[in-house]
Amino acid sequence: MLRWVDELSPEHFVVLLYCSDPPGWFDRHELERRNIMGPRQAILEAAGLSVTGDARALVLKDLNDRRLIDGGMLGGMVSASSAYDPVIKDLGRELLAFVRCFDTTHPDSQSSASPQ
Repeated sequence: MLRWVDELSPEHFVVLLYCSDPPGWFDRHELERRNIMGPRQAILEAAGLSVTGDARALVLKDLNDRRLIDGGMLGGMVSASSAYDPVIKDLGRELLAFVRCFDTTHPDSQSSASPQ
């Protein structure tokens, strides 16, 4: 995990965070969740991520190659009810949890706990 922290850019973590909870992303950023039936890429476009175009495609490939997300879930047609399903894998969740334990601003951070 520590190696990935060095290898991955902040953009990777932004996309990984989105992939972990698309509905939460839309809610936190006060974006309207459209009722879209089709490829999840349309939802990804509407998410307003800071990484777009070819750079986003590369980030998604990197995350998929490391088995942090299921990139296959981003293509193809999906129903409106499953369009916002997370595409993160367990390993991706573990990486986010690992990084959060060092983020003193995150409520789940162990380092933000007050000394006893």
